[in-house]
Amino acid sequence: MVSPATFNRRYLLSPLFSFGRIQKFKLENHSSIGSLVTKLLFAFFSLQILFTGCESNDASIDLAKEKQKVIDTDKALLIAETQRDLEKTLEFIGEGAIFHPASKPPIVGREAIRSFYKEWFKIPYAEIVSKDATVLISDSGDLACLIGNSYMGFNNSDDVDRTEGKYISIWKKVNDKWLCFSVSWSGNE
Repeated sequence: MVSPATFNRRYLLSPLFSFGRIQKFKLENHSSIGSLVTKLLFAFFSLQILFTGCESNDASIDLAKEKQKVIDTDKALLIAETQRDLEKTLEFIGEGAIFHPASKPPIVGREAIRSFYKEWFKIPYAEIVSKDATVLISDSGDLACLIGNSYMGFNNSDDVDRTEGKYISIWKKVNDKWLCFSVSWSGNE
């Protein structure tokens, strides 16, 4: 087995929202980084257009409260991933979800996501943490985009190694529950 420190030096590990087979990106292949940035910018600006065009049907929607619910749900998802609880993790994933790991084809649907998690949970990480997350939410309060930084911590003797990264995820409120329907992520190294 490769030690976490060696793994971190050789590969960019998708730091967050790891839904599918283990994602590795060799550092020598820099061309897909520009492609990922382009995709993320396209998604961001598309969402901006979508959000500015949405009209609220209910003036009683507390958008600040909904933003906090998205952040809390994202954190609960990460806790389930850290605990390697497959069924709990899948409770946060919407039907037909699509995930875009760095330098890999999309992972489409809950069954493909389930298969990915089975492999992902074999990685010896100690924690997955989101930080500095920003939430954009539609005026209707039922569609959100979370943009954040993250890290995956590995226990390594007396020290904890970390793999830093960033992600963007799309959340939709279904039956009064926020579910993740799309995510794209990459490492910073």
